[in-house]
Amino acid sequence: MTNEYVDQAIIDDCHNDMNITMTLRSEIHNAIKTAAQFQDQGAMAYNDEFLTDVIAKLDDILAEVIAPLDNKIEEGIIHHEQDGWQ
Repeated sequence: MTNEYVDQAIIDDCHNDMNITMTLRSEIHNAIKTAAQFQDQGAMAYNDEFLTDVIAKLDDILAEVIAPLDNKIEEGIIHHEQDGWQ
């Protein structure tokens, strides 16, 4: 599998995309925290499993979508730093 952050990008592209994924990760963590607070308060009159499902799906996004991309970006940053590309 190729990594476009190694093969095509420059280090600035890597840093830009990492900033975006970090911002999204932070927002998802905030949403998980909010959902957990609602859950702790018993805020849902019906459908208690709704908040559990929301938290699980948000966690899946972090693990299955964002984390693999972060790994590619980090590989790109390491590659460019080792090659001395700035």
